[in-house]
Amino acid sequence: MTEIQSKAITKLIADIKARSDAATKGPWSIGAEVGLNLTEITAADGSRAIAYVFIKRQVNRKGNMERFDNYPELTANAEFIANARADIESLISALEELMYGA
Repeated sequence: MTEIQSKAITKLIADIKARSDAATKGPWSIGAEVGLNLTEITAADGSRAIAYVFIKRQVNRKGNMERFDNYPELTANAEFIANARADIESLISALEELMYGA
């Protein structure tokens, strides 16, 4: 790796860490279903929502709400967002270990 590449990666890591430090602390999780088509992504202590994700629902024959399975990527989006903070922290740690032996 060249010195220029190393500096670019070091800056990228610093920028990502700064955004991570400014965001709500993790871990995040998929929380309650809110309204007809929203699901919360909640903070670690569950005290507040940090984001809302669209998940399509419909009323079934018994009059109950259920997820509309024709859009499985919507649930996958919620899982991706809920795990993003922990995944980023793990990736940064692994990258720093490879680069700096830290």
